[in-house]
Amino acid sequence: MASPGQFNPLLDEELSALANNMGLSDTRPLGKTLGLGDVDLDRIHRENPRPAYTILKQWKREQFLQGEALRILLGKKLAEAGLMQLSIRLLSGEFSTCVTPAPGLASHQHRSLRHTSTGPCLTPAPVLASSKGLSDAFLISLADGIEHDEHADSLGRALGFSNKKLMDFQETNRMSGHKTSKGTKDMLFDWRQKVSPNDQHGVMRKALLKAGLCYLADLHFGTKPNILYVQITPTMNFQYCIDIVRNHYKTVLCQVQRRPWDPNDYIKFDRLYTELHLLQYDRSTGEMRTEPFRGTVNQIMSLKVEGEPWKRLLLLAPGGYGKTCAIAKLAYDWAYEVEGSPMKDIPALFALQLRKVDDDMGLGEAIISQLLGIIPGVTAEKLEEIIGLHEKECALLCDGYDEYTKSIRETKSKNSLVQTLQHKRLKNCQVLVTSRPFLEDDFLQGNLSRVYVKIEGKGFTPQLAHQFIHRYFEARSTPEEEDHLKRFLRANYFLGELIAVPFFCTMICHLHEVKALSEANTRSSLFRNLNIFLLHHAKAKGMIISSEGHHLDNILHALGQVALSGLLQESGKFVFEERDFKDCPDAYEKGLMLGILSKISTPVKHVDHEALSRTSVEFFHIWEQEYCASVYLQHPTPATNRFATLPKKIMKPLSSFHSVRRNLTDSSFEERMDLQTLLNTASSPQKTIVFENMIRLLAGSKNFQICQEIFSHINRLDWRCAVQDQGYTHSDKCRVILHCVSEADAVYLTGKVAHAISNCFRGGRLSLENTTASMIRGIRSLPTDTKMQFTTAEITKSCLTPRLLDSLAGCERLSSLDVRDIASVEGSPQERLPQFSSIKKLSVSWVEPKVLRTLSRCMPAVEEAEVRMRLDDDAAEEDMSAIIEAVGMMGATLKTLTIFAASDLGSVSTEAGQEFGRVLVAGHLETLSVWFLHMSETGLIDIIKSCQQAARIKLVRFLKCRPVKRNGDACKFLDGLAGKGALNRRTARRITVQVNDDSWIIPHALQASTI
Repeated sequence: MASPGQFNPLLDEELSALANNMGLSDTRPLGKTLGLGDVDLDRIHRENPRPAYTILKQWKREQFLQGEALRILLGKKLAEAGLMQLSIRLLSGEFSTCVTPAPGLASHQHRSLRHTSTGPCLTPAPVLASSKGLSDAFLISLADGIEHDEHADSLGRALGFSNKKLMDFQETNRMSGHKTSKGTKDMLFDWRQKVSPNDQHGVMRKALLKAGLCYLADLHFGTKPNILYVQITPTMNFQYCIDIVRNHYKTVLCQVQRRPWDPNDYIKFDRLYTELHLLQYDRSTGEMRTEPFRGTVNQIMSLKVEGEPWKRLLLLAPGGYGKTCAIAKLAYDWAYEVEGSPMKDIPALFALQLRKVDDDMGLGEAIISQLLGIIPGVTAEKLEEIIGLHEKECALLCDGYDEYTKSIRETKSKNSLVQTLQHKRLKNCQVLVTSRPFLEDDFLQGNLSRVYVKIEGKGFTPQLAHQFIHRYFEARSTPEEEDHLKRFLRANYFLGELIAVPFFCTMICHLHEVKALSEANTRSSLFRNLNIFLLHHAKAKGMIISSEGHHLDNILHALGQVALSGLLQESGKFVFEERDFKDCPDAYEKGLMLGILSKISTPVKHVDHEALSRTSVEFFHIWEQEYCASVYLQHPTPATNRFATLPKKIMKPLSSFHSVRRNLTDSSFEERMDLQTLLNTASSPQKTIVFENMIRLLAGSKNFQICQEIFSHINRLDWRCAVQDQGYTHSDKCRVILHCVSEADAVYLTGKVAHAISNCFRGGRLSLENTTASMIRGIRSLPTDTKMQFTTAEITKSCLTPRLLDSLAGCERLSSLDVRDIASVEGSPQERLPQFSSIKKLSVSWVEPKVLRTLSRCMPAVEEAEVRMRLDDDAAEEDMSAIIEAVGMMGATLKTLTIFAASDLGSVSTEAGQEFGRVLVAGHLETLSVWFLHMSETGLIDIIKSCQQAARIKLVRFLKCRPVKRNGDACKFLDGLAGKGALNRRTARRITVQVNDDSWIIPHALQASTI
């Protein structure tokens, strides 16, 4: 008995409709695909008015196939001829002349019916998958196209079914005594229930290819190039290489050690949390705006910008904020084909650690070195050629651009990896790069600023950090320790910025658990405690025996010399070889035992005989490397001049240590002069930023001389030049100083050190951007004389906390405060806040209403205020409400008020205008200026009437305000008032009113009533 598909003939009417949709240019490639030569095609074109129809009918007569098989064969031929859309339309039944539902068919078996001379017959279901998933008709059509049992079994295994289930489906195919496709259909419908609609297309196509049903994959999903089946050698396809890469991720890259003292404790990637912020260019303001990224790390790859998938993405975050973990998470999802992850649909993923890429390595060489090893016949050139031909099927993850020996500023570089990062190669391949923020400017060169999408890694939010702490102690059944730690963190709030770093959040939890955190009141003391714990832990495990030769300081000092030598290299060295520690073998062995160092051997050859390997050594974190370097710098040995190379890299110069060198070594006066010649180099501020963490650790060294030289150096740098050339600002200078002050004990912030700090702030200006807890602590710890220097403070992109306001309250001579781009406030409205009676001028720009309300509670003596509304379309009314409330609070002293609305954005209601007028009447305002505000004529008249009644107002200006018109009601009202004012100009108190380009002099309300 024939299967249903046989009763679905390909009718001449369908061929006629198909031919009508072809152009003359389509007939020749179709004819050649169907086996016709040029002579036959020329004849058909000469003799027939419809050559396409003639070609199709002639081909049909010559075929032995019938029914649906013939239709599918023609669909394939159309696709081979480049007529993919016509192929899809044919197979979907679009050219059928009559469509009627067949009675008695189940809903999931619904087919189109067409009446012929022999009765109703079935047409194929649509083969195109919908955007919401694979339709019933699609799965039915696919099942009917699978002719052999072994093909159905191969597809079932690729879809994840067990052998027992596959046997059940095959039995269903034979239940009626003849072979049908019902069991195959049941299999496909069962599979669909378990897969997200968004994933169904990719998973099914991949399964068809894996099952060897490439024809069906091409027929139903279109012909797509597949990098996995490219022959990279005569006996090997690219799938072999990808399998090696996948295994490398599982066994090496994704094995990220969580705690340095436990080599078997790895991060669980199903619980990876971090806060990401997307940076987008605002065309209305010409500035970058930051907004939270709505998604998890693995959804970065599916991010779309202006409706299009990104091609280059830059992930910026400080050290320890999870950049490497993010790369490992993406590789993990790809290697394990995690369900629902966008990584699952990428055929080839290459994740490279740039710190391990040698200076002369191109892209192909880096992939072979780190991921593949040497495979006979596989060359770097062949790899790059295949990737270049299949760009859209590949993704490249480059971790640690700040640790890369080369730079994308090398515009004439011929290196293939550099050119890829420069967007000169693989322009259609997704390339994700991670870096620390200080090298962000490299990605602003030329057109790269438009090519790279930027995302900032913020680590843990306070909420995520507390969730992590809760899970940590809950898993250990010690919930009371969670409360103790949270109390400790509140008392030592500077640690709040460290628990935002996932790596150190784990450290702090464990140190608290073993009672090793109590004396950690600075970052340097925290690292000191951590290293002491590592020593005690190793002793407890019997890995190291306590003796004078194994003293911790000796170990850190010896390792610090190697750490410093790496940091001083041009691009920084963070991956070492064992030979780098040849001068301190004992400290090297102890460093491995303690967990300060980690060693890993990776194979560099995949061959049958002896496998060669490369051994790399790293400090467990870059901050630990910097801490060891700072320990070395605190106590250099007199035998060698270990500061001699320091100025060449750190600060160009770090003359900050010339006095220490002069005391401890035989360095000559000529060497000091060499340092002086480097004082005004343009890169000095940049180098200071690069080594900011090490410098702040040095500030905690309890050494007067080092502290004095650090602050003197910062003051000597020409930050104004840096602003122009490198993008560094006064806020960067303030941040470095405050971080260093926060590390130093109070006893070391006196005398010459205090004088050096005061010299840094001679201009009386304090700039705070992205304010951290350490910076707040630094403000509190500043010498009193320095605090008294400040007359102006600027706060940008920070959270306005009571602690921050309290720290500024100690600056008793502040007369001006500028607050910009702040969206969050901590504390309740009832919380008592410090009062800034010295501040006379307040400037507030683009802040949330609650920020303005909080500030107005703290400013009892403001005389001049300037407010810039937010740039959101619907923010004007809310911002105006906050301004009204703030003016009411400051009304007793406020004399000048300037409001800048967002040009062309939002409008203010008449009711808000009336409320604003009532506040003006009650206050002592003398000058009111309003720019760009959208307001009705009636609202404007209400404000002017209120200004007439205000006791002291003299000047009112509404500039570039719309939709106020010259002949509108407001101007006519002012014309009338101006006429009355002219009758008694000598005696009447007058108010000057300016609306856009016109001015009026009007009387005060009391005088107007007597005229």
